Amino acid sequence: MTLRFTDEQLQYLSRNFANQDWAIVYLLTHDEDGNPIDFDALQGMIMREIHEGLTMTFESFRYRIARLEGAGAVDMVTGVRDGRSKLVRITPEGYRMYQLHEGGN
Repeated sequence: MTLRFTDEQLQYLSRNFANQDWAIVYLLTHDEDGNPIDFDALQGMIMREIHEGLTMTFESFRYRIARLEGAGAVDMVTGVRDGRSKLVRITPEGYRMYQLHEGGN
């Protein structure tokens, strides 16, 4: 996995992530049993599916996704299933941000 930023830069980009932001990253990097998924096996999730796993308004959720996208932690692809749905995927940088957040190497 090739990263565009150093660990220090990634920590800087994620320094203001709130618990809700990390919850979204967690959902994107773990299976339904809470086990971490290897980056190469990650598929992403439809926005509606992610929101169903959280307790926040959809407006707040959209803000969090935009914030994560702005920091380079996630990206979105439109039209995955029906031309309207948006698939949210963790980026290599977002995966590394989560590893650093959890204290991993």
